[in-house]
Amino acid sequence: MTLKEAIEKKLTKDEREKEIRVALAKGLEDYLIAGCLLTKARKERDWEKDHIAHNFWEWVEKELLISTSNGKRMIEIWEGIQPYLQNHLDVVLQVEFTKLAEIMPILKKVKVKEGLEWLHTAATNSVRDLKRNIVEHKGGQPDDLCDHVRTENWLKCCKCHKFFKNGG
Repeated sequence: MTLKEAIEKKLTKDEREKEIRVALAKGLEDYLIAGCLLTKARKERDWEKDHIAHNFWEWVEKELLISTSNGKRMIEIWEGIQPYLQNHLDVVLQVEFTKLAEIMPILKKVKVKEGLEWLHTAATNSVRDLKRNIVEHKGGQPDDLCDHVRTENWLKCCKCHKFFKNGG
């Protein structure tokens, strides 16, 4: 199932369950699909149809065997990333879901243009550097005290993704 199909396709409760399980076994796009389908399952109140759970999160844990924290993370990422999907899906898919989880609180508070900058930052930085940028954004003191006076400009080829020095 593609992300587009997950958004548009009308699935039964059983079909959603199957697709969520399949999505969990794959990569980022499928993680987003799982978030999309979990969101729809919550909206459609799928847990009430099984009579094995008293609420959505109990159903997620008992029926889908997904921890509540992981399910909440998938839904949070899905809900936060929606403004970027139509025009910036290629950028979104370059970001690991662990990095998406790190920047999600920021993405929810900023406009799409600034959020897009955060997506690029997440895609091109290590987790450590991304966390450092987040600390700086929040006004905290980064773990390196460099003043970054001497910097270099680098470009990234959109075709092969190779980095090279600007002007060289």
